[in-house]
Amino acid sequence: AASISGGLLAYEASRGPTELIYWDREKAMPGFQLIRGMSAGARGSYLVDMSGEVVNFWAGFTDAYLLEDGTMFGAKGPSTFAIVNWDGDVFWEHTEERENYHPHHDFMRIYNKALEDYTILYIANVDLSHEDVIGLGGDPDAIDRYEGTQVDAIVEVDRDGNVVWEYHFTDHLVQDVSADAPNHVGTDRTIADYPGRLDINYGLVSRDYLHLNAIDYNSDSGHLAISSNRTHEIYIVDHDGTFVAGDPAESIRLAASDAGDFLYRFGNPA
Repeated sequence: AASISGGLLAYEASRGPTELIYWDREKAMPGFQLIRGMSAGARGSYLVDMSGEVVNFWAGFTDAYLLEDGTMFGAKGPSTFAIVNWDGDVFWEHTEERENYHPHHDFMRIYNKALEDYTILYIANVDLSHEDVIGLGGDPDAIDRYEGTQVDAIVEVDRDGNVVWEYHFTDHLVQDVSADAPNHVGTDRTIADYPGRLDINYGLVSRDYLHLNAIDYNSDSGHLAISSNRTHEIYIVDHDGTFVAGDPAESIRLAASDAGDFLYRFGNPA
């Protein structure tokens, strides 16, 4: 008991109330850390200095980024995104209200050159029925029912919360199981002939087909980089080349067309 007590005291002494373990002032680059707190009563984003002291706290945010203009952009729960100032005053807020869209993991703000304004991009899983998956060429022998299946999309909204662009991976699938489906490889062709598309029947069956983790935007090329946990790949797709200012329907159509196929992919040689 004495040794346990001594160990706990040593732990508390080393970490202290700020939980700082060690700081080499000569070698560590000075700065701040933005940390997510998930415990009951402490859910939010903490800005912590090098000494481990809390500089600011924004309650309710489950994930967040500090923006260059000093505001903070983050997610409040699964479906609401907000931009707030230092004091937590809300400058902008958007909630994904479509019941079959489920935002998760990453999101970001970009400067959309065609709109000459900032927009928000976020990952969202989209629900599919068993019939939807079969219609996309899902192998009926792989699983009895595909109920509960979700395939990711990237959603873009403007400052008024209007959807101005969407990228659905279901529009960029290929398969060699169902010859009746429009995304079949065709006669004398194989999956390998379509590097710009994703094989819907690749790997073990999962109702969360892609489980996207992160997105990033290259403002020079206008391309998005999107990473998938399930396929172990990163996909490069054309955002700017499929975006038409003032015409969301045409933007979504272009993103769903061949122009939205993968420009490049890496990470999984299969």
